[in-house]
Amino acid sequence: MPANLSRLLVAFIAAAMTVHGAVTSPTVIPVGGLCSGIAGPVQDTCVKGSTCCFVSPDQSVCAVVEGEKCPDHFIPEGGFCAGFAGPLPFPCVPGTTCCYLFPDQAVCTALPPNRACPKIQGKAA
Repeated sequence: MPANLSRLLVAFIAAAMTVHGAVTSPTVIPVGGLCSGIAGPVQDTCVKGSTCCFVSPDQSVCAVVEGEKCPDHFIPEGGFCAGFAGPLPFPCVPGTTCCYLFPDQAVCTALPPNRACPKIQGKAA
């Protein structure tokens, strides 16, 4: 076998093994990441300290929950989560936070890169 062909074959085998390892080795899913969808569970596992929780009929996401027991219900993004009477008993869907947008109304909001809730509307600056 010519030397160039031999080197090419070795490079091809190394590349194939690298791709195979990347495809078959599980990675860690962050909090709020999809862990099960309409096609079933994904190969990867939730980050340590989180659990795969059902959110909707075709979606489960990694969530940090007390006692590793998922709540019966998550409040969807944009859903009402707190008001004058205080917070609702259910948490926001993972990846969102309960933010007051008005003095008497809070909704589950995906946080911007600065990780801060938007300023309350109708309040003097």
